Formats: sequence, structure tokens, C-alpha cells
Amino acid sequence: MEIAAGNNNAPPLEEIAKVEQILNLQYIETVDDFLVFEPIEKHPIRARDTAIPVDVALAIIDSVNNGVERMKDYEGWIDPANGKVEFEVRQQGISTLRGRNMDKFTFDLRPCPHNHQSDPPAHHDEEQNMIHPVIRVTSPDGATCIEISPNSKISTPVFPLGSEVRARVRFQSTLKVHLGGPTEKGELLQKSQSLANSFLFELNARQRAAYSLRPRMESPSHRRR
Repeated sequence: MEIAAGNNNAPPLEEIAKVEQILNLQYIETVDDFLVFEPIEKHPIRARDTAIPVDVALAIIDSVNNGVERMKDYEGWIDPANGKVEFEVRQQGISTLRGRNMDKFTFDLRPCPHNHQSDPPAHHDEEQNMIHPVIRVTSPDGATCIEISPNSKISTPVFPLGSEVRARVRFQSTLKVHLGGPTEKGELLQKSQSLANSFLFELNARQRAAYSLRPRMESPSHRRR
């Protein structure tokens, strides 16, 4: 690949710096439609570079400008202004959700005021011709929703530049908690983690779908564990 000189879609360097700061990466270059970074703190299991699509970088910048932050102990994002949290999840039992019984995972779906990108029981990715399960529970008053569904753009999987996997994968399942509007950051973290863990415990116990929240590898609490 050739370095894209003067890519009109790429954000300016001062905006790229926001991606560097929030993802703890160092910008190297722009190649085609990707921004290429390397870790600031080297990690033995990380590849040398990370390729972030330009559209994903722009979404991250826009989110950061609107007060969205990465969580410290888990992989994911917190949005206090909208009362929303998105957790990355491990998906040991994902294959069980792609079979003929997927419709049983709709649970207690009720009307709500939230903006959901996908609706149960499944999202069809036409580009990759894949089916992604969508599991949602809504509180009786519609104020709180918990769902497992394809990631938002800011949680798009990233891979080393030139990776065949990176070229194929743009989706992963994430767990989203939607509360009833703006919520103080500490309260949002506490409530969302409690709701997420209760939801996953129930899901795992009833449906044998082995999901778990993905911890931040570089977080101090994870290193202590």
C-alpha cells in the first residue's frame, strides 16, 4: 500500500492527537483509508501497528468532543451525556446464538426512547453475509435497556495494517446499557456494571451463552489481579 498523501478524508493532526490520547497510541502515517498507530507502551501480545479506518477515527473524535470516554477497567466507552455505556464482551458461546433457536433470545422487548442500531432477533450484515444476534431486555417503563448487538462505530475491531483478518472483520458483539437520559459518570459506571453483570449471569445460566465483560489489559486493577 502507498501512503495516501493529502488524504482529504483524514482528520487534521490536532484531531488525530485525540485518538492518540484516548487509545494510548502514537500516530505513524495514513495509508489509503486507514490511520496507522503503534502502542506507546509496548505489550508482548500486541502487534506492532494498529490500523484504524478513517471513518472510525472520525467517529471517535466526534464522540470525544461530545464527552464520551473510555472506561478504565473494561474495554468499552461511557457516555454520561446520554446515559449510555458500551462494553466489549468475550464471546465463548457465540456459536450457540447463531443456530435455529436464535428467536428465543428476544426476551422482554418493550417500547423505549433509545436509539438502537439493530433490532432483535438478528442483524444481517449484507456486506459480509453474516448474521449477528441481537438480544435485548427493556425495563417495564422503557427507561432502561440492556442489549447485546453489533458494535457501534467507535468499538470497531482494529488489527495490524495488511492483516487479512482486519480486512474481513468490522463487527464484534458489544453489550450496551441505555439508561433514562444524562447520568453522572460515577453513577453511570456503577449502575451499568451491575446491570451488565446481572444480565450476563442470567443469560449464561438460562441459555448457556458464555459471555463476559472484556477487561482492559493495561488497567492497574487488571494488572493487580
